[in-house]
Amino acid sequence: MEEARLGLVKGIKYVVGDCSISTKKGIDPFLRIFQEKTFSDFMIIMKSKILEDLKKLDKNQLLQLRDDIDQLIKENNEEKPEKRKNQRVPLNIAATCEVEREKQFFELQHKIRILDLSSKGLRFKSDDLLLEDDLLSVFFRSPSNGIEKKIDCKVVRVTEVEEDGTKKYHMAAKAVSKEEVRRYKEWLSKRGK
Repeated sequence: MEEARLGLVKGIKYVVGDCSISTKKGIDPFLRIFQEKTFSDFMIIMKSKILEDLKKLDKNQLLQLRDDIDQLIKENNEEKPEKRKNQRVPLNIAATCEVEREKQFFELQHKIRILDLSSKGLRFKSDDLLLEDDLLSVFFRSPSNGIEKKIDCKVVRVTEVEEDGTKKYHMAAKAVSKEEVRRYKEWLSKRGK
């Protein structure tokens, strides 16, 4: 069996030299690489081996590789959502919500079911479609003591799902301050004037 040294960088295997990989221990070849050389030496060797292999490719293969690398760079540069710092509490309670923009025309309460709740917002589902950026007042009774609670929030995500042959909408909303609600109501009243 031909011998090769493998380095593992971010889950991608690169062939960088000679060493036995026919071991049942699995990790030994990787440990020997880092015992023999520093990581920067390892990267220099790996880069030179990759460049040698790239010289063997034709123009079309190089262009395809460039497109693939551009796509990887684009994916790495896209903003990744911030990791959740607040724990969600899974719930399944009935609630109602009022949409601020609808209050100008009529008083309508939408029935919703809260799926989970955190200090930063909530997830819920509804038969009615609400729009992203809608400001809501959500009313529900606390499961522990029955006291009615109100949360002012803003819809940040709407996903259509099919449940039991009917369309439902799963939504995520983040909590907003009373000041933001006041500014939104002010903006609504001035709109169209």
